[in-house]
Amino acid sequence: MNELEQLGKRRTILISISILLVSLHTIYFYQSALPEIDTSKLIQQGIRFILTVVLLIFVFQAKQWARIIAIVLFF
Repeated sequence: MNELEQLGKRRTILISISILLVSLHTIYFYQSALPEIDTSKLIQQGIRFILTVVLLIFVFQAKQWARIIAIVLFF
């Protein structure tokens, strides 16, 4: 693996971590703003988080369709 590939993998990992942290932050603040926990919204947000993780795994595996979907969704 050459130097550019290693740099690209590190950057992809860092961007993925930041996306996941923002997603967790959003879930937390949405739930903390409500007086009680809304389980249906929590389940919906949990599923969205899991799908985000799966999409980022496919982006890390360099799937072209996953990169296109990620660009469209995160734009």
